[in-house]
Amino acid sequence: MSNHLKGQTSPYLMEHADDPVDWYPWSEEAFAEAARSRKPIFLSIGYSTCHWCHVMQGESFKDPDTAKALNDTFVCIKVDREERPDIDRTYMSVCQMMTGRGGWPLTIFMTPNKKPFFAASYLPKENRYGLIGLRELVGRIKDYIAEHGLDDLESFGDSVMDDLAKQGENAEPGEMRREAVEDAFSELEEAFDDKYGGFGIAPKFPMPTYLLFLINHANCVGSVGALRIVTSTLKSMGRGGIYDQVGFGFFRYSTDREWLLPHFEKMLYDQALLAMVYTRAYKLTNDAGFAGIAKQTLELARRELGRDDHMFSTAIDADTEGGEGAFYLWDYGELEKLLGKADMAIASRLFGFSEGGNIGGQSAEMSGKNLPYSGAAERMGPETAADMERIRKLLFEARGSRQKPRVDDKVLADMNGLMLMALAEAYTTFGDAAYLERARAQAGALIERMVVDGTLYHSYAKGKLGARGFLDDYAFVAMGLVELYEASFEVEHLRTAVRLADDMVRKFWDEDEHCFMYSESGGSDVPRAKELYDGVLPSGNAAAFGLMYTLDKLTGNAKYIGKVNGLLSVYGPRMEKNSTDYTHLLMWFETSISRPYEVVIAGRKGAPDTEALLRAASQGYMPNRVVLLKSEGIEDLAPFTKDMKMENGKATAYVCTNFACKEPTTEPGEVSRLLGSA
Repeated sequence: MSNHLKGQTSPYLMEHADDPVDWYPWSEEAFAEAARSRKPIFLSIGYSTCHWCHVMQGESFKDPDTAKALNDTFVCIKVDREERPDIDRTYMSVCQMMTGRGGWPLTIFMTPNKKPFFAASYLPKENRYGLIGLRELVGRIKDYIAEHGLDDLESFGDSVMDDLAKQGENAEPGEMRREAVEDAFSELEEAFDDKYGGFGIAPKFPMPTYLLFLINHANCVGSVGALRIVTSTLKSMGRGGIYDQVGFGFFRYSTDREWLLPHFEKMLYDQALLAMVYTRAYKLTNDAGFAGIAKQTLELARRELGRDDHMFSTAIDADTEGGEGAFYLWDYGELEKLLGKADMAIASRLFGFSEGGNIGGQSAEMSGKNLPYSGAAERMGPETAADMERIRKLLFEARGSRQKPRVDDKVLADMNGLMLMALAEAYTTFGDAAYLERARAQAGALIERMVVDGTLYHSYAKGKLGARGFLDDYAFVAMGLVELYEASFEVEHLRTAVRLADDMVRKFWDEDEHCFMYSESGGSDVPRAKELYDGVLPSGNAAAFGLMYTLDKLTGNAKYIGKVNGLLSVYGPRMEKNSTDYTHLLMWFETSISRPYEVVIAGRKGAPDTEALLRAASQGYMPNRVVLLKSEGIEDLAPFTKDMKMENGKATAYVCTNFACKEPTTEPGEVSRLLGSA
């Protein structure tokens, strides 16, 4: 049996193409059928690597009786949240408003006119876990409609959407206070788990937007407290089960306070953001352990998520046929057989293995299993580290013979933009040319495959483009290209970034709202919304703020600073409460009020004297610094560089700060001194 999902390119939708539920994709056809048949809509939103999405599919959507009940009562629509984030964000906001919580799978019941009247996340087939069963809920809705019709539900749905619109209304524009940065730090300090690192108790998410803000705060004002939170958290995460000690990379979150037992899906955005977190922590502390995890995380992304076309896939599933996490877990006897008695004793000490399993009672399904974590890492000397690496390689090779989790191989522009940033920053930090080559190849593929007639698209799968790009796509890809420019000083990357940024302003900026909208006008069939707070990813408006601020410094074009000021007027009043919802914007705001530096190097690209000045200008962690190479074409983008020339045939550096330039210099040591004088 098949439904209307045949021919879709989303891996998630294709997983449901043989369900007995008569699924439609989100389409005019589906809503026309709902209007014709006077049936309400059953909307189910998820994604390919979502564990509870798989559970709900197995329990309900593959069950013929449940499918019949759904088909008889509803027009059923299935949406991949990663392919259509605009739809997901609208109805996730509905769910959070109606229930106080959210998550995936997202379950929405609504009228044929898209007016929601019931929202939930996972629902079991029958009543359990304190949740109403899907079968019973469908029966209740069917009986209600038989008695009352759809009009009452339509009126209720209207009120829901009215309330949602009111939630999005801006407060009166106001001033952004410098104190908002300290307020956010105080909130994070209060939420910090002093014993195990991270924030809160359980479940525990890595929260990269918090960590990036704290790294920046520690750098800008020398906050010892911020640095302590970051280093404690990163060390605990790096030792825990949330980090794949055998194959590298981070799982989505930890189910416990100590970071030991994760939820086993791996997302591209986590790898990109956390690689940046560990890279910046290394730059700030010179801790080689942080550099190691950053490099390993990027290696995982290359090996498991890298595609032949140089772009990156979206995620790795938590499940295999053996169940959630089966690919990563070990029986004690299996380990003994693989390692032998002597190595088993070493492995048990280094990776926490025990005969009864090291997961304990945290999961009944995984009880008795072992998951490697490096509890002894703090006490390792060179000999111990060598033992750990030797045993890790044995485990990695043995694990490779198992059934691997599925990879959601679609390409998302926003997530690829984040990975482009991570690769470019890794090159400027660690100097490994392989990172630069990967970043160049990825950028080329993104522009070639995902920009058509000047329009950036959000998704690419099975050779087909999906929806037109959203704010996040433009902001993250453009910022990735800016980072790539400052890594390679190849002017075409900056030129493309400027073009995307200008398109972003044209498509998404709302002059009345003083901020960017999530979708372009007329570009989406759900209400056009703005998003200011950070979620799993930094908000599009916060990322756009960083892009506008950086391009203002790189190009000297005043049009960008106007958008920066507009955004600050919108964010300012929101900082009176819950300032930690806006840490990515606050990271950029604190950078913008720190002493800025613009460095221009006039010289021949590749010449030793030019490269020496570029190294001096780019060293250390200085997010308040931009660096330009005066090369062919740069004056078109940055007219202020026109009169900056080589002196006496030598590469020359121009260091400017606070709207004034220092005397030009040809000496790398002088460049370092000028940049260190803050």
